[in-house]
Order: sequence, then structure tokens, then C-alpha cells
Amino acid sequence: MPGRRTSNNVLVQSKSQMYAAHPGAGQGHTLYAKVSAHIQQVWIFGAYVLGIIVVVLVCIDALFNNWAINNFVGNGYTYLTAVATITSSSQLASLYAFPKGWSLRDVSNIGAWNMNYTLANLVTPSNPNIYLLDAGTFIMDAKFATFCTIFKKTYPVDLANGNPQLGVVQDAITFLRGNAFTIAFTDESTANLANGSMGHRQLGALGYTPTRQQTDMRLTEPIPVKNVSTPQVLNVSFYRYQPKCFCTGCVPIASFGYASCELTMVYNTTAKTLKITNTTHVEGATWSNGLMLQQSVFSLFSNYLKCIALLFALGGYIASRRTIQWQDADVHSIQSVLRGLVKTVLPEKYPYVSNALRFDMFCYNSDIFVLLYTAGVIFDMGHGIMFIREVNWFNQLNADPWMSIQTFALSTRLLWLNCAFLKALKVLVNLVSSASYCGESKLMGLCNFTSVTSLYLSAVLLFYVPAFIEYNNSTRQDLTMAVQKLDGVFINFYSSFYIRVSGAIAGGLILNILLVVGLDQLLNRSFWKLMATNSLARQAMYNSTSILMDYITDIDPPMLQRSMAIMRCKARRLCTLQWFFMSHLTTFGLPEKELRNKRQNVPQHNATINSTTLVSPSNTADGHDRLQSVNDRFASAIEKPNTEDRHLVVQDKAHHIHLLDADLHDVKTLMFNIKILKNTDVSIY
Repeated sequence: MPGRRTSNNVLVQSKSQMYAAHPGAGQGHTLYAKVSAHIQQVWIFGAYVLGIIVVVLVCIDALFNNWAINNFVGNGYTYLTAVATITSSSQLASLYAFPKGWSLRDVSNIGAWNMNYTLANLVTPSNPNIYLLDAGTFIMDAKFATFCTIFKKTYPVDLANGNPQLGVVQDAITFLRGNAFTIAFTDESTANLANGSMGHRQLGALGYTPTRQQTDMRLTEPIPVKNVSTPQVLNVSFYRYQPKCFCTGCVPIASFGYASCELTMVYNTTAKTLKITNTTHVEGATWSNGLMLQQSVFSLFSNYLKCIALLFALGGYIASRRTIQWQDADVHSIQSVLRGLVKTVLPEKYPYVSNALRFDMFCYNSDIFVLLYTAGVIFDMGHGIMFIREVNWFNQLNADPWMSIQTFALSTRLLWLNCAFLKALKVLVNLVSSASYCGESKLMGLCNFTSVTSLYLSAVLLFYVPAFIEYNNSTRQDLTMAVQKLDGVFINFYSSFYIRVSGAIAGGLILNILLVVGLDQLLNRSFWKLMATNSLARQAMYNSTSILMDYITDIDPPMLQRSMAIMRCKARRLCTLQWFFMSHLTTFGLPEKELRNKRQNVPQHNATINSTTLVSPSNTADGHDRLQSVNDRFASAIEKPNTEDRHLVVQDKAHHIHLLDADLHDVKTLMFNIKILKNTDVSIY
């Protein structure tokens, strides 16, 4: 009967009844609701703005940091000019005047081989083995003055042969010590430092390790020198060729440059020599930067994986824009792997619009997209880190806004490493955890972001990856060929310039993501406690590899203002979410806690009985007491219709997503189709 109350039923007061009983309560509640609504709107707007920025950065990365596109454009071939008429480095001696002791004959064997390899590949037309990249243009100022000092030497020049072209080569090996952590927490960068007069044995005794060999060659354009004995000051343009190898005999990369220096020179007619007495930079001139990277199967594979991932993301997102058919569990059929892959982009669907997922949410949360895109990033990680470092080295001297944006866009690739790390962490926790029901593992709940905004905040620190690399390699000393012959100094790949700091970089990235996740969990404890009381949110937090909660909170935003566990979800949206959980996420198959006890404790509903029972999502043995406490907790939050159905979202051992009604019976497709047709609300607790 309508007026009857049972031990399992609690009448819920309406808001008007509460406010009548407690004068003034309504005003405070209304003010709090308005403030909360405004904060939520600002938060959502901020997330959208950050999302747009990240999408723009990803597009910039896809276009301008694509080595194949950059190579195809061809601006990197500018640096072919000074060596276009040669086929090997040995021919340079007949074209350029080199000072005694500073020619290619004076460098180490490996240094000469690196230079010959670089120039031979540079002059090979349509070379399929290399990428020639444009790496930006930078305005020269006083910080570039040291770039010209290498020319301060005496050159053999006979003006009878026309305007001379000068060349100079220097060979060196970079020794490094320590990493970011030892530099930060010890006296690594201040005690027992090396100096330029030390040989490799002395450097080794101080803890320095050889990490990179570079051969720096400068070739000038023809210089209009006059046959006079007085000093002449001329602006001289030159090309720079600098191959670098990271282990002895390894295939080198190379950086190129084109710039101008102001040279003060004196010509000796009798000795037929040209002496450069002073050098400085040309204020306001430009330094054009280029880079040669090796094409490899890894870079090619990376491009294919990224393209496949993007096509998959577009296909999956387009599919999610329609209502996917509700899938009943069928123990008599086994779905093939191929069929499962097809369903990720071509599921059976109804012609009804569904707004269950945003595109950015799909990309960050889909296991397949994150796996493919992260794999593509990892395969191209070497080229990406080298490009960032080479560009940032000039950018920190005199920053170019566009190159700053381009390197930041390149750093956003690591955003998917953050996503992959959290997903892998959830899989690992599931494997080692002894949790027997959904929500038991507290650690699993900590591996989630409140929203994409938190994920984007983790990307802010990624902007400092180039600076972090430089900080790792800041305790440095170069051993030049002027100090000793370099042929007897060998570089171990595992101690090389980038590999030696890979652990510190990986540790920094992990600390970054854990710090942001920890702050998110700490600052939003009330949010996470509320989410843990809803069965659908629990599937995302504890029972799958989902790492973002936007697509859950977007279902029923007023739920957060009500501070209520019940979530109203449109039937069509719920269908699409079931497909997303089962096709794009890895589910763990954990049941709801003591689901059988719930079935026994929940009263049977029928058309003649009104019920306002609120069922706790995590009953214990004292089911009635917990049930009563949950009703008391939510009674003052919202007035609920007595006839409202309530549902649970659960998983079975086969990892299938089920919707259970108030009697804990599985809702089948035939019954659910009626809700889909009308797109009615499904109340999930």
C-alpha cells in the first residue's frame, strides 16, 4: 500500500519539505549549487581550450615533424651547395685552403670516415638512406660569437688563383659525467672538474666517460681578399658540416649550418698566407640550421603505425557517433580475433545519434589507439630526441617562436607514453593484485585522471624535456685533437650521449605522471569517493584500462552537484559505452562485491509496489545497515520518483558488460530495445 513502510524501504523527503523544516537551508544550498555549476562550467571550458591546443600541437607534429615530409619539401638540401661538385671528402683539399694541422688529413680515422660518409650521402641524388631536414633559422647575437673563433688561423693562399675559399676542421670527443639525479643531489657538477688540457686517461680517472665523437668542418664562400698588407675586415659567409657518432664506427647523424662571420685578416704576399687575426659574429645575421638523420625500418614502421592508428581512431570515433546495438552474452558462440577487430570500427548499430564519446577522449582512452600510436612514437623516439636536442641547443641561445612551438609539439608525443604507462600500470596491478571484486584494489583506483585537463597538465612538464637532456649532460669536457690523437679513444654505445641518460629521462617521465596523478587524486578526493559509489564509474576506475573519467561524468553532470551516486544515462549512450568497454578497453572481469547477497537482500518489485530503496554498490555482511546508511546519506540530496527503476552495470567472468535491473536480473536486448527506441533514462547506481 502507498502509506506502508517496510524495513527495507525509506521515504525520501522532497527539497521543499527539507527547506520548510530548516529555514535558510534552501538559500545556502542554492548558492552552493550556483557556485559549483560555475566552477564546473569553467573547468569544462578550460578542458575544451586545452584540448584544442593539444589537437593543434598534434597536427603541427604530424605535418612539420614528419621527417619524410620535411625531406620531401627539400629545404635541407641547401647545405649541399658547398660540396655539390665533389664525390668524396678527399677532393676538398683542391677546392679549399686548410691551415696546417687543421685539415681532414689531421683528424682521427673515425672522424675522417664520419665526414666522408656524411658528404658522400649528402651529394647522392634522391638518397633513400637519409633524411635531409630543415631545422630552423635563428638570429645571431653575442651568444653566437664563439661560433667564429675556429677561423682564427693562418691559411695558405695564393691570390693569383682568384678569391680564396677557406676550410677548417676540428675533431673532438665529448666526455660526460653524472646524470640529473647525481648532479642535483651530489657535488657532481662542482667537485673534481676536468679542464681542456687533460687527456682521456685523466678524464677517466675523474669519472668522465666518452659519449660522442664530432667532426666540425667549416667551408667559406669565395672571399674578395685584396692584395694589400693592411688588415681587411670582411663579412664572410660559410657552411658548417658536423657529423656526430654515438659509438665508435656507428653510422653518424650530422648537423649543418649556414651563417656569416666578421673576419679581420692580413694577407702576406711573400709567404702567400692569409692570417685571420680576429673574429666575431655579424649582429642580426641568421644561422640556418639543418640536420641529417638516417632512414631506417624503424622510422618507416613508425609512420605506418601512426597512420594506422589515426585511421583506426577516425573509424572508431565515427562508429561511436551512432547507437551501437546492445550485446547480450552468448556462451555458445566464440568470437574470432578478426571479428573482434572488425567490430571496433564496424559494429552493428542503430541509425540513432549518440554523443557518448569525444574524439580526444576516444584517442586517450582506446587501448588499440594508445598502443599503436605509442609504438609509433617509441620506434621514432631516437630521431625525435635528437631533433629536439639539436634544435633546442640553438633555441636556447636565441629562441625562435616557431621552433619553440615545433619542439613543444614534438614533445607532446610523450603524452601518449603517459597514457600507455597508466594503462600498463592498471594491467600490472590487475595481474599481481589479489582483488576478488570490483573496487577492492585501492591502488587500481589511483591510476585514473579526473579529466583530460589533468592529462594535459602532465604535458606541461614535457616541454622541459630538451632542457632536462642538457641538464643531464651538463658536466662536460671536450677532448680535442689538439690535445691528443683520438684514434685510441673508443665510445661504448651503452655509455653514449643519449643512452646514458635514458634512465634518468624515463625516471623523470614516470615521476611526472605519478606526480600529476597523485595531485589529481589528492585534490579531488570527494569526486573519487562519489565515483566509487556508482557501478558504471567503478567499471571505468577499477575494472578496465580506462584512465579518464570525462566520458563518465559527461553522462549526468548534475550528478556531481547532487553529490548522489545515482547516474541517469540515456539508453542510446549506454549502448555505445558498452561497445567501447568491450571493444576498445581491456576489462578485468571482476564481479560486484557479494552480488548474490544483494540479490537476496533486494525486495522483489512489481507494478503494485512502490519502492524508494537505494541499494549500496558495495554491501557487506550487514547488508541492511549499510542499505539504511546509504538511504540516510542521500535522502537530503534529491527527490526521486517512487517508480524509478535502478540498474547496476557489472561484468561477468567472461569480461562481458551486463546491465542488471532492480531485481538483479540481466536486461536482455529485446527489453532494452524499447528503451533505445524512446531513448529513455537508465538510472545506474
